[in-house]
Amino acid sequence: MPSFLNNAPALFVLEALCLTILCRGLRLSFFLSVVLSELVVLAQIFLAEERWSVRRVLFVLCLCSCCALGCFYVTSRLDVREMLPQSVSADFLVMESRRWGETRLLLLKDERGSKWITVAKGLLTGAEEGDRFHLHASTRSPREESQRSNFSPFRYWKARGVRGELRDVRDIRMLPKLFSIHTIRQSLRLRIQTLPFICRALTAAVLLGDRDPSISEDFRRWGISHYLAVSGWHVSFAIVLAAIVLNKTRFRFILASLFLWTYCCISGMSASAVRASIMLQVSLFGAACGIGSSALNSVGLAGVIMLLHNPWVCYDLGWQLSVLAAATAIILQRFKSSWSSLLTSPLMWLIASPLVAPNAGGIFISSLPINAMATALFSFVLLFTVLCSVPLLTGIGLVFPATCAEQLFRVWAQAADQWVRWIPLALPVNFFPVWLCGGLFFMLLALSMKISLWRTVIFALTGSFILCLLCV
Repeated sequence: MPSFLNNAPALFVLEALCLTILCRGLRLSFFLSVVLSELVVLAQIFLAEERWSVRRVLFVLCLCSCCALGCFYVTSRLDVREMLPQSVSADFLVMESRRWGETRLLLLKDERGSKWITVAKGLLTGAEEGDRFHLHASTRSPREESQRSNFSPFRYWKARGVRGELRDVRDIRMLPKLFSIHTIRQSLRLRIQTLPFICRALTAAVLLGDRDPSISEDFRRWGISHYLAVSGWHVSFAIVLAAIVLNKTRFRFILASLFLWTYCCISGMSASAVRASIMLQVSLFGAACGIGSSALNSVGLAGVIMLLHNPWVCYDLGWQLSVLAAATAIILQRFKSSWSSLLTSPLMWLIASPLVAPNAGGIFISSLPINAMATALFSFVLLFTVLCSVPLLTGIGLVFPATCAEQLFRVWAQAADQWVRWIPLALPVNFFPVWLCGGLFFMLLALSMKISLWRTVIFALTGSFILCLLCV
């Protein structure tokens, strides 16, 4: 009989860590946050497990001990507010350049590996990824809250490992470039600029994680912005290609792992890409050792590793959507029926709607059929577009494949725009509340494990009630 403790014990640890972090975000005390998360996880374990033995009880005690240690660790990390020096003077590497409202921000890394952000102005205006500068600046922590919304710049940048903000930058001196993953990314970016517009935008999104504003607006309107973000779908496809190419190679698992993390680094190491990479690495390790690995447990383990490394990543929307989407897709696959395959897109759309709707300005009904089509049709369109860009990227100079890809994407865009015109209805942002969608997720999780009906109902109600308390 299926068992949570046998198939996905890491999910309980992940749940405990997330609950603790969210409770601390609600200003609950250190001790109360840990105790509440432990009690919730323990209650769900007893609801999910129908057969008990001395061995299983000992395993639960060990699991709860791991949850407690992890909760104390992440909470202590969250509670430490680092004292920043009044000023810094060091060599900095430009890791990323991005738009931030009407300004452009640079993500910098100093000699000690600490990350900083600063506004690109003065001699830094033309800075590109991979450039190095020596500069002197004063420091401050990112703002706790935004002046226009509930968005927290502090949590956003902490989730990306940023230590603080550089202000009053002066004494700027450009240094020679050194070879790094950032110089490789910038070199690829320059090559991608030679592609036709649509191929350029899609290839940059898939390979580098860069988003062209005009293409991003189209994808947001269609409700499939997640296809532009490097996530589990892209990473999984990359590793499948590597597995096909390296199928007969003696050290295929080692080479596949190297390819996996190389792609993750080149794509910008977003939270969703790192989650998918850790999950696939666990699967590769299990295959290399000749042991199976539960996909659900891999999701939980990947989430736990990332939270232990940086607890603030729990507040990252990309990480939240990545974990939720991966877990939901795996849960639906466990039913092994045709109806579960047909309902995968609608259920993922429904469960993720409370996270997506605030940024999209509503819940657009048109995105439901478009997502259903995108799963099969757009996956091919995106893959075909990227592969047709390879000849130009490698310097072969074949323009015809890229031109064909442009025309194919335009056909897709016309079809998607037609759906948006046919179904313009947008539901309110909070039409599907978090507690309702969370309860649906817990119910599907319990049903996939084939536990009794009354336990399934209580299991779902417990998860829904906890989310209701956290979201008030």
